[in-house]
Amino acid sequence: MQYLSASEDLQLQIVVFSQKLIQETRMGKEMIDKFHLLGKYYVLPLSKITFPLYEEMFALLAHLYRQAGHLLSQPILQTLLTLIVQGTCELCPEQAAIKEVPGSRHFQQYRRFIRLVHAFYPQQHQVAFYAGEMNIKSAALCRLVKKESEQTAMEIINNALIMDAKTQLYTCDAPVKDIALSLGFNNAAFFNKFFKKHVGMTPQMFRKWKE
Repeated sequence: MQYLSASEDLQLQIVVFSQKLIQETRMGKEMIDKFHLLGKYYVLPLSKITFPLYEEMFALLAHLYRQAGHLLSQPILQTLLTLIVQGTCELCPEQAAIKEVPGSRHFQQYRRFIRLVHAFYPQQHQVAFYAGEMNIKSAALCRLVKKESEQTAMEIINNALIMDAKTQLYTCDAPVKDIALSLGFNNAAFFNKFFKKHVGMTPQMFRKWKE
């Protein structure tokens, strides 16, 4: 997340979970679909009734972290992550419809593509791989992804790689070449070029900028 500007009356509370913890939570199909749903709604309205409930929930999380953060085990943090994802999803306009309607065949295929990307993006960077896993042609996959998300399939794959790269650069001291290898780039120079193309600066510059 990048903080650029805000109005004077902004009240901001942030809860961040590490990429490692999210990956180790082993979420099932339903929870992965909820992550996809949240990705479509960056700003969610709160009614006068629900606002204080969410405000109290985040206040409780802040209190737990300040008073006993060192005592929160990984299973507890994973439970909190699930609670937040579920609670936030309840605010999404599509939530009621998702409970009642399975969705179109194309939307189901799109959700499968998202799950595959989450599972394989560190090793597989090409649309052809995901099309093969789904037993459809690459062109057909690109069309349905564009229709359902207004993004290209490559943009979704690249966004997953960039998000992971940013997280590692910001949260650990691993050499850039090791981060590149963890994301399936055997050539560190190519990873640097890829990162700069999408972020506007090299991995080294991004790490210094975040310090």
